[in-house]
Amino acid sequence: TRHNVLYLSGFQGWAQYTYGDATTETFALFFRDQASPPGLILSRQDETYYAATGSWIEDVRGYGPRSALDMAPGETGATEEERNYISLIAEDAPREANSVDALLRILRERGLSSGKVALDNEGIRPATRGAVEAALPDVSFLDASNLFRKKRSSACAPLRS
Repeated sequence: TRHNVLYLSGFQGWAQYTYGDATTETFALFFRDQASPPGLILSRQDETYYAATGSWIEDVRGYGPRSALDMAPGETGATEEERNYISLIAEDAPREANSVDALLRILRERGLSSGKVALDNEGIRPATRGAVEAALPDVSFLDASNLFRKKRSSACAPLRS
């Protein structure tokens, strides 16, 4: 869910915040192997919001068609916001056609071909989950929605006292 992505990455996308989780998918990925850095996958609709707000996660990837908001070739950006945006739209930036391909790419790059993956089942479309499961048949995908909810709740407990 957008709540878990915000909690884990510090990034809150516009599309999910405005239209709800069903309109687009954003993923924060963490790996057991400490040598594998976390990743953040976001839709084209959220690229300018990422550019403005950023995230502590360094491996940020977009999916979907490239944005109509373009920068001149060779542009390096005068501000942090422009540099964040350029990092997503550069020709060599990792970009996939859809969220399934983006998830599969990063999981495969991190060497995941078997084992267990905990998912926020409420934050992934059933069709997306089904496609990822079909592409990675030796991986067990577990619903961790309640685990994420409990973690967020306990982290915020001091704020409620």
